[in-house]
Amino acid sequence: MQPTRKQLDILKFIERYTRDNKIPPTLREIGAAFDLATAHAGYFKAALMKKGLLAGKRNQQRNSEITEAGKKYL
Repeated sequence: MQPTRKQLDILKFIERYTRDNKIPPTLREIGAAFDLATAHAGYFKAALMKKGLLAGKRNQQRNSEITEAGKKYL
């Protein structure tokens, strides 16, 4: 299942942030980058995980990892 445009933008942000900072962004940092509430950033992260584009534990900070399937969209 393909990501929405917003999901794709967030996936690219996670990749860029992780590359630049050597750690993945928090939900708060994702939210700030897209003018979203932290809860909405969590919704987008969960959707990316459900689609198999992002891996990690939902309730832990800085644990996002882009999967091989996700890397195809970058």
